[in-house]
Amino acid sequence: DIGTGSGCLLISFIKEINSRSTNTGTISGVGLDVCPNALAVAKENADRHGVSKDCQFLAGDFRKPIFGFTNEEARKYIPENGFDFVLCNPPYISTKEMESLPYSVKAFEPYGALFGDDELGLAPYSQIATRLLHDNVLKKGSGKAVLEIGMNQGPFVRRIFTETGFRFLAAVKDLSHIERCLVFALD
Repeated sequence: DIGTGSGCLLISFIKEINSRSTNTGTISGVGLDVCPNALAVAKENADRHGVSKDCQFLAGDFRKPIFGFTNEEARKYIPENGFDFVLCNPPYISTKEMESLPYSVKAFEPYGALFGDDELGLAPYSQIATRLLHDNVLKKGSGKAVLEIGMNQGPFVRRIFTETGFRFLAAVKDLSHIERCLVFALD
């Protein structure tokens, strides 16, 4: 889970998959974030939801090669053939949208967790696509990258990922019928 924040995506994913498994065993996962406070909250949440044995939370930055890990750390934390799933809710709010956000969002969420640092909020997607491809983070063939997107970002994010070498698999809409999640694979 890249940019894990509170750990909600990773924790929910692990709980859901493990609750469905019968004889196939359980899954585990790694959550990365640059913010030490977010990592502490994620660990508390994993404890609260009974999945701390299945979750590992690490300081990592998707803007850096192998997330800022040394080669030795990368070999320790990233499976040799890559992860089966990569979840990511990156900072995608554009600088244009920044002013129109409600005070309750701007005042209490860390800047780096919200804003994509460019006019359209797309810079993080380019960085993530590059990291997933060049650092062998996603398992080729069967691995899936699942990314949350901002309103109207779908065509742009699809282009970023397909031009980087990914295959687009699906778009998922939220309850308001707005495209909010894209799924990609790497052949």
